[in-house]
Amino acid sequence: MSDGFFNFKHVSGTGVSTISISQGGILHGIVFNQLATNAVTASTGLITIFDSTTTAASSAANVLGIVGLTAGIPEYIYDCIYMNGLTIQVGSGVTPVDLTVIYR
Repeated sequence: MSDGFFNFKHVSGTGVSTISISQGGILHGIVFNQLATNAVTASTGLITIFDSTTTAASSAANVLGIVGLTAGIPEYIYDCIYMNGLTIQVGSGVTPVDLTVIYR
């Protein structure tokens, strides 16, 4: 982590996806390369970002952010430290999933 560069993980698929990164680090940002093609609702279309290697209820203290993609092709810059790993849970309404996680 001392080299000053960021790593990335590109995810492309369909349906519910979970992206996990172990150990602590810095979440620099998330780039959504594809908009949701289905209706985005609270139960199917949200992307939840956890400071954890497992998912939990969206009200848990380890939630870094909750995103619903309904317009534009957004980039979210966080620049925050996560201590326990990083998990991004993508709901079934966001298909196809095409995103890039930028972290260190």
